[in-house]
Order: sequence, then C-alpha cells, then structure tokens
Amino acid sequence: VERIRLSFNGLDGLLPRELSLLTDLQELDLHGNDIQGVIPHLVLVGLKSLNILKLHMNSMFGVIPKEIGKMTHLKELVLFGNYFAGKIPPEVG
Repeated sequence: VERIRLSFNGLDGLLPRELSLLTDLQELDLHGNDIQGVIPHLVLVGLKSLNILKLHMNSMFGVIPKEIGKMTHLKELVLFGNYFAGKIPPEVG
C-alpha cells in the first residue's frame, strides 16, 4: 500500500498502531474526520517512506512528536485544526 486517502469519511477513534507496518506508505491523508488522541510515536517510526502526512481538521491532541523530524522523506505535513499543545519541536523545523 502506497497511499491512503480517506478524508471526510466520518472516521473516528484513534490512529491504529498497525499503520506502522505499512513501511512503503508514501501518503497518509485522513483530514476532515474525527480522529482523536495523540499521534503515536510508533506509527511515525515505522512510516519511513512517507512523503505526505495530512491529519488536519480532526480532534487530535497532545504534543507534536519530535519523531516527525526524523521522517527524512516527509515533504508535506498538515496538522491545523486539532488541539495540539506546546511548541513545534526543533526537529520538525
């Protein structure tokens, strides 16, 4: 699986940790749903090929994980419209 595009599909709940098993995933677009909870660190570590991560307009909270900064292929990160707190980690910038 290289792309998951499920925006505005009424999804709710948490991001499943099993997403980390999709090591060839290049795009994850889940914006405009009601996904809750934090961004799991294990998911980010496993998504080594990810270019695009769109999680905006959900109900996520917590801090933005510094592991996002280790995603060397990531070119587009969209997180607005959630309830993240704290500063953007320097690893991300």
